[in-house]
Amino acid sequence: MADTSASPDDSSGTESEIETDDAPQTSGWLHQPVVGIGASAGGLEALEKLFGKMPVATGMSFVVVQHLSPDFKSHMDDLLRRVTNIPVEVVDNGVEVQPDTIYLIPARKEMVISNGKLLLTDRGNEKILTHPIDQFLRSLAQDAQERAIGIVLSGTGSDGSRGVVEISNNGGLVVIQDPATCKFDSMPMNARNTGHVDLELAPEKMGEALQQYLFDGQRTKADEEPDLEVVERSGLERVFQLLQKKHGIDFNHYKTGTVHRRIQRRMDLMHLDALAHYVAHINEHPEEVNELYRDLLIGVTQFFRDRDAYEVLEQQVIPELIGRVKDTIRIWVCGCATGEEAYSIAMLMREGIERSGRDIDFKMFATDPHRGSLQIAATGYYTESQLSEIATDRREKFFIRRDSGYLVNDSLRRSVVFAAQNVINDPPFTQMDLVSCRNMLIYLQTPAQRKTLSLFHFALKTGGVLFLGPSESVGDIGDEFDAINSQWKLFRKRRDVRLPIELRMPLANQSISRVSSASTSIAEPLPQRRNENLLEIYNVLLADKMPPSVVIDTDYRVIHIFPGVSRYLRVPDGIPSDNILHMVTKELRASIGAAVTQAIKQQDAVHYYGIPSPADGPNHVLELIAEPYQLPAMAATCILIQFNASEIPSALREAAAPSFESSDTERKQLDFSSAAESRIDDLEHELSFSRQNLQATIEELETSNEELQATNEEMVASNEELQSTNEELQSVNEELYTVNAELQIRV
Repeated sequence: MADTSASPDDSSGTESEIETDDAPQTSGWLHQPVVGIGASAGGLEALEKLFGKMPVATGMSFVVVQHLSPDFKSHMDDLLRRVTNIPVEVVDNGVEVQPDTIYLIPARKEMVISNGKLLLTDRGNEKILTHPIDQFLRSLAQDAQERAIGIVLSGTGSDGSRGVVEISNNGGLVVIQDPATCKFDSMPMNARNTGHVDLELAPEKMGEALQQYLFDGQRTKADEEPDLEVVERSGLERVFQLLQKKHGIDFNHYKTGTVHRRIQRRMDLMHLDALAHYVAHINEHPEEVNELYRDLLIGVTQFFRDRDAYEVLEQQVIPELIGRVKDTIRIWVCGCATGEEAYSIAMLMREGIERSGRDIDFKMFATDPHRGSLQIAATGYYTESQLSEIATDRREKFFIRRDSGYLVNDSLRRSVVFAAQNVINDPPFTQMDLVSCRNMLIYLQTPAQRKTLSLFHFALKTGGVLFLGPSESVGDIGDEFDAINSQWKLFRKRRDVRLPIELRMPLANQSISRVSSASTSIAEPLPQRRNENLLEIYNVLLADKMPPSVVIDTDYRVIHIFPGVSRYLRVPDGIPSDNILHMVTKELRASIGAAVTQAIKQQDAVHYYGIPSPADGPNHVLELIAEPYQLPAMAATCILIQFNASEIPSALREAAAPSFESSDTERKQLDFSSAAESRIDDLEHELSFSRQNLQATIEELETSNEELQATNEEMVASNEELQSTNEELQSVNEELYTVNAELQIRV
C-alpha cells in the first residue's frame, strides 16, 4: 500500500502562507542540532529514560513525534516534566525551535519543520494509515542537513524507517533503541534493516552518546573532503586487506555505504578524526580488526522474524515438501547468524513431519562466515527475551530450561549442522529442497547479489523452494522461479537449467578500490587464461575432426557453425535471418527440411544419400545426416546437420543415367519429388493442426481472460479492504497502548 502521508513539499496552503510571510531573514537556529524522536507503543517508558539522563544544557532541540490517539487527551507533557528539568512544550503552529527545549506533537495533528519552524496540519478524518514519524524526519533531513539527528524508539510497524534513510543520506546521525530493551521492537528493527543506523543504544545511554557525537564526531564539510579523498585512495583499501587477511572475507562485495558507516562508528568511538589514524590504530592494535569484523557482520535475526512469512512457510511450503520428498528433506540456511532462523525452520519441519505421519526426516545445513555467531548457534542457548516470539507449548517441546535462559533440546539440535562458509567464495551445497537466505542480500553489491542468487538456483532441486527476506527479490533470474508468495518472497525453481555463474567478481566500488594493474594481472587472470586456452583447443580439434556441420534448434535457427560448412550456406538478401532454410540453395532446402522433420519425429539420426552437391561440382554428391541431441540442462533439443561430400566413381559416371540409378547405389538415392511431396504433406498437416489448436486456444483464453479480470477486480477490492482494516486496527492498537501507559503512570 502506498505511503499516504504528506510530504513537506505538498503541505496545505496554511503552511505555505506561514513559510512565505513569517520566514525569518536569518536562520540563527541552524547553529544548533535538532533531534527528531519517533516513538509508538512502549515509547513512553523509553522517553522517560532518555530525558531522565539527558543534561539540561546540551544546546540541542528535541522534537518528539508519537502515535497518539485522536480520542484521548495526552498527558505526555506532564509525565516528562516529572523526569526532566528541560522545558517541555506542546507545539503551536509556526513555533520556532529553540535550544534546550522539548517539543511534543499534539493529538490529531501532523507536523513538519521548515526554516526552523514547526508547522502543523490537521490529520484527516478518513481511516488512512499515515506515517507521521517518517514525514517529520524527512522534513528535518532537508531542513537541518548534517545537523539533523534521528532517533527511533520502541513501537510496532515500520514508521521511521524511511525517514532515517533521508537523515543518513543528508549527513545526519541515526540512532535506534537497542531492540533488546524495547517492549515492541518492530520500529527499531525496521530502521536497522535499512543499513543506515549509526548507533544502537539503550535510551538512558543516548544522552551521553549525543554529547560525544556533538563534541567529537561531527565534522564540517571542509573537514570531510580530505577524509573522503583518503578513503578513495589507500586507507579503506588497507582496512579491506587486513580484514581479508585475518578473516578471509572481501568486503569490497558489500555495499560501500554500510561499510563506511561501520568504520566511521568505530572511529567515533575511539575519537579518531581521520581514516589514516584509524589505519595506524589497527596496525598497532590487531584486535581492532576483530571488533570491526564483528560490527560489519552484525547478525540481525530473531526467532520467527516476520511471523506471517513463517505461517506461509508452515501452511503451504512444508506440507508440499513433506508430500513430495521420499526419504530426507535437505535444507540450507545461508547467513544463519546466531541460529534463530535455522531453529525456527527446524521446529516447523519437525512439527510438519509429525502431523503428516510419514517416516521421513530432514537435514539442515546452517552456514555463516562469522565463527563467533556460529559458536552461539551451535551451543543453542538463548535468553528468555530472545524466545518471546515462541509460543509456550513450542518452547516446552523444543527447549530445556537452564538458569535464566533456555537450551535447544538434543533432538532438534542434531538435525542442524552449523558450518563456516562464505557464500561468495565457497562452493554451494547441492540437491537442496529448501534454501533460506533472509536479509543478507540487501548488504551486498549488485554483482555479488547476482552471483549469490545463481548459486542458490544451482543448489536447489527442480521444484525446490527459495525463501528470501521481504526487501529482497530474485532479480534477473526471475524467469527461472515461480512465485509461491510474492509478499513474503517464497519462490519455486521451475526447471533444471544451468545458469552462468560469474567467477570473477568486480570490486564493490571501482572508484574506491583502485588496485594497481600489476597486482590485478597477478591475482586474477589465471582462470581466465586457462579457460581461453581450453576454448581454443576445442576450436582447433573441432575444425580438424568434425566434417562440415551446423547445429540448429527445432525452429531451424542456426546455433553454431563448424568450419567447412560455409560453402553450402549463403547470406540471403533483405532482412538478415538465422533460419537455415533461408541460407541454403533450393536444391538443399527440401532435403534439409524433410531430414530435420523425420529426425525430430523418429528421435534418431536420418541419412539421405546421393544429393547433388551445389558447391562441390557436378561429379560430386552429398550425404546429408540430421541427428537430434537432447539438452537436459536447457530442457530443449538441437539437431546436428552434417554435409559429407564424395565424388561419383568414374565407372558410374560413364554409365547411363538409368543404369546409375539402378546400380548398387539405388537404395541410397533420394527421390526428390517424393521428399518434396512428403515435406509438403507434413507442413500442410502441421498447419491445419496448428490452426485448429490456435482457434481453440483463442476461445479458451478469451473466456479465461474475462473470468480472471472479474476475479482480479474482486481480489483487488478485497485486498484493499483487508489492508485498510488491518492498518486501522494496528493504528488503534498503538494509540490505545500509549493511552493505557500514560494512565497507568498517572495512577
